Amino acid sequence: MDPKISVIIPVYNVLPYLREALDSAVGQTYRTLEILIVDDGSTDGSEAVCDEYLADPRVRVIHQSNKGLSGARNAGLDRMTGEYVAFLDPDDAYRPEMLGRMLRAAQRDDADMVICSFDKVKTVGRLEDTPPCSSCRYNDALLTARGVLNLRASLQASSAVWHRLYKRSLWDGLRFTEGRVYEDVLICCALFERCRRVRTMAERLYLYRKRPDSISGSLSLSNFRDRLFALETLEEYVRAHTPEYFEEGALRALRERDLVILEIKCAKSMARMTPEQRPLWKEARRDLLSKSAALGRFGGARNRAVVRLFRISPRLLRAAIRIYAFFTRRGKT
Repeated sequence: MDPKISVIIPVYNVLPYLREALDSAVGQTYRTLEILIVDDGSTDGSEAVCDEYLADPRVRVIHQSNKGLSGARNAGLDRMTGEYVAFLDPDDAYRPEMLGRMLRAAQRDDADMVICSFDKVKTVGRLEDTPPCSSCRYNDALLTARGVLNLRASLQASSAVWHRLYKRSLWDGLRFTEGRVYEDVLICCALFERCRRVRTMAERLYLYRKRPDSISGSLSLSNFRDRLFALETLEEYVRAHTPEYFEEGALRALRERDLVILEIKCAKSMARMTPEQRPLWKEARRDLLSKSAALGRFGGARNRAVVRLFRISPRLLRAAIRIYAFFTRRGKT
């Protein structure tokens, strides 16, 4: 008998994108699925769209009051019955063969987790109709927990949960931390540590939609603090597990990349802030600078310049961005 895969789809106010996501799940070439759609208190009509898919006997819809992304995913984990589990964000999509190919890889290698490559697409239309703007690619490899944890520390493996297939047992006693935005960062290492074997795949089987109004695409002050908390938690994990899992220099590499990425995001947010927001963002900047890593050669010349100005003075950064925008506009006329 074919093993059942539980697909967990958290839904909250994503009406323009939802049908493409749900169609990609029910349209998988591998048919032995349990599709758990968790409507997390939607108010834009997404809740009604979820119920339309109940015509498929593999679909179950859970309506609950809003608990956030982690709470919605946890509701699915608490109700899943499959031998394997996968996640799909409601503004993204699976390629039709994704789950079948990942399951075959898991069975062939007796892997506890399979991670596929994915395409990033910037569009408000259909993902399938838009060329990708970039990709996250992995080599075809079979890794131990130590190997995949070091990929994560060097940012060669993402912390996202949605382009993976897991054995159900990995989630025994493990759930997402509710009330935090960057919940993937907080849980990925615990999952990796439980794995005997992890298969990575070069095939780009997941379509990830990049949109500025997504939870991770925007950077509010609370969002920033959650991300900083997640990075601190990850640093503590790396420090506590060296040299058991992590190679020498893993913590330094992590700080030099993840913290600089957050500095770039924070710098760009500060450049757009209103006068009323400045005192709070200045406090956030102090928090970040107290932990800042060496800039090195990471991030490209323009982003390195942004971070240097951010570290010196937000006022200089805002002035430099205005000047850059002025000459960019002149160059286009």
